[in-house]
Amino acid sequence: MNRLLKNADNRRLAAALLATFTLLNPTLIFGVYNLGTLVLACLTLLLWLRYATAKGFGPHRLGQSAKWLCRLGWCGFLACALLMYGISLGNALPANSGPQVIVVPGAQVNGDKPSLMLQNRLNRGLEVWQQHPGSLFVVSGGTAEGAPYSEAEVMFLYLTQNGVDPEDIYMEDKATNTEENFAFSAEMIRSKGLEYPVVIATDAFHQTRCRLWANHYGLKDTHSAICTPCWGIAPVFWLREVCGVAHYFVFC
Repeated sequence: MNRLLKNADNRRLAAALLATFTLLNPTLIFGVYNLGTLVLACLTLLLWLRYATAKGFGPHRLGQSAKWLCRLGWCGFLACALLMYGISLGNALPANSGPQVIVVPGAQVNGDKPSLMLQNRLNRGLEVWQQHPGSLFVVSGGTAEGAPYSEAEVMFLYLTQNGVDPEDIYMEDKATNTEENFAFSAEMIRSKGLEYPVVIATDAFHQTRCRLWANHYGLKDTHSAICTPCWGIAPVFWLREVCGVAHYFVFC
C-alpha cells in the first residue's frame, strides 16, 4: 500500500512538473522575459527538486522544503490573482455612461505594428470608443532602445487606421513603465483639460496595478475595459503583476 501511495505521489509530482514547464515554455518560444518568467522558473525548479528527492536523489529534508515552498507559492499566487481579477471585473465600465477618456498603456511593438497584446488593448479601446461616442484616447508608451517608433506613435497609427480622428488622440511618448504611464497620462489629462471619466483599456492581469497608479497620480474612480488575453503567455504576466502589486503596497 505504501508503495502504491508513493507511486501515486510521484505521478502527481511529475504531472505538476510537466504542467509548470508547459506554462513556462511559451514564454521561451516567444521571447517573453520578465519577473514572472523568473518566478515561474523558480517554481519549476522547486518542483524538480521535490521530484528528484522523491526518486531518491538528494536529502529528504530538501524535498520537503521544496514541496512546502512550492505549495505556498502557488496558493499565494492563485489567491492574489483571483482577488485582482475580481477587482477588475467589479469595476467594469457601465453601459450608457457617456464619453470617456480611454487610456491605453503601451506594450511591445514590432516596427510600426503593435504586438498582439497591444493590439488587443487597442481593439478593446476601440470598442469603448464605438459604444461611447465622443470619447477621447490617451495612448501612453515611450520608445524602446533601437526601435524606430514609440509605442504611442504605433498606437496613434493603429487607431487612425481604424477610424479615430487624429484630433481625438493624445500621445504621451515618454513612459517606460506602468507607473510612468499614469504619472505622465494624468499630467496630460489635467493640462489638456480632459474632464471625461477615465477608463483603462488593458489586460485583466494589468488592471489592478494600472488603477493603483492612476489613483496615486490623481485619476480617481477609473473604470476597467478588459481586453482579450494572450492565453499562451498570460500566466507569466499574472505572476509578474502579483509581484508588481505587492511591490506597490510595500514600497509606495
